[in-house]
Amino acid sequence: MKILLGSKTNTVGSEVDNRFGRAEYYAIYDTETKEYTFTDNSAKDGAHGAGPKAAQIAIDLGVDVIITGNLGPRALAVVENTDIKSFRINGETLQENVDNYLNDKLEPINAAGPSHAGN
Repeated sequence: MKILLGSKTNTVGSEVDNRFGRAEYYAIYDTETKEYTFTDNSAKDGAHGAGPKAAQIAIDLGVDVIITGNLGPRALAVVENTDIKSFRINGETLQENVDNYLNDKLEPINAAGPSHAGN
């Protein structure tokens, strides 16, 4: 299984970024290999539509789970049309959030949070 988290840096010890569409990087944790890979968030600098573009990035990366602060209305609409599950962050670091997910300590995201226009 692949878990996507917004990340403030592209290092394993990073803090999570609670913004989905505007996160600097995406960390992808593979539960089989127990390793992280990182990718730049190409959606973050757009004037609008970062959330839906970020959702498409998650789909293209083949992730099964998104852990974030909130999903805006348009990002949630994209994610809800997939098999991707989304959960609210609970912890400061990437690893804390992965561990909390694996131990059923994260709340599912069932409603959209506020959208954030621009940077």
